Amino acid sequence: MRINVRASTAASVLAAIFAISGCMAPVDGVTAGLTDEIGDAEICGDYEITLFAGQHMDAGTVMVNNDATNVYVTIETDNGWTLNAYHIYLGFGPVPMNRPGAPRPGHFPYSDEVPAGTTSVTVTIPLADFDGACEDELVFAVHAELQRQDGRTVQQETGWNDCDNDFRRGWGSYCTYEVCCEPDDPPDACVYPKWIWRDHVDWWGISSVDMGGHTYNTAEMMSLLWTPPWGDASIEVAHQVIGGELNLDAGALMDPGEAADFAAAVTWLNANVDADGELPYDIYSIHATFADGHALADSLRDYNEGRGSEPLCAWF
Repeated sequence: MRINVRASTAASVLAAIFAISGCMAPVDGVTAGLTDEIGDAEICGDYEITLFAGQHMDAGTVMVNNDATNVYVTIETDNGWTLNAYHIYLGFGPVPMNRPGAPRPGHFPYSDEVPAGTTSVTVTIPLADFDGACEDELVFAVHAELQRQDGRTVQQETGWNDCDNDFRRGWGSYCTYEVCCEPDDPPDACVYPKWIWRDHVDWWGISSVDMGGHTYNTAEMMSLLWTPPWGDASIEVAHQVIGGELNLDAGALMDPGEAADFAAAVTWLNANVDADGELPYDIYSIHATFADGHALADSLRDYNEGRGSEPLCAWF
């Protein structure tokens, strides 16, 4: 555990002098604690709640956040309150309690006294302490020993974070915190052939495709994928365009040549629409445009079956 605390040297000296004389040092204007010592790691979470003193007095805040390796619990006091000590529980639970259900801060694993006049402290807790990981839901409770001075009058109170989960006995509460995740690098892209898409419509991320000026819905795309080409270049091209659209939507990429062929296939379908405007267009080998369509279908088939710039996905 690493504790980051910065206390005012003057305040510490005054505290020692007044302690010898039997009085407490004034804390007006004393600021102690953290400026920006968490480091350069990517921080996420920023869960902030009120710190109450004596159940009803707003004494500051508790903030919890994390990076890839640590959880950071920051206690900041306000309204004249300063921190003398803290007791923190963080883990998978349960929070240490006695048999009747009252919390036992003395058994919290992260506890320490802090210099007089401290108004801010950040406790760094490694996730490895309890095998914590991304998206784990943790339980935490923060107990603070607080004081506030008005002239020669010193008020000392117990402080707790303000959470929804009250202890069965005594006062105080505990919270839950989900370890947040920085986005991982995207997985390596890959492609599925048309017959995998045909057999796994539940994997589809799109519900329609425009071909030849007609919008085909999911049922119509499925019908086309189940239609054998029987030498019709329009069906060959349509199969590969649908497969390409599904692969692109799933995150696959195309190199410039593949993208040009894909655009050319869409253009070819637009140019060969028949009278009813819907596939099939009956473009067989006797037609002048058959060879171009057949070649485009072959090029896109190589892409969709993992013989192009993207590998074939494992689906078993």
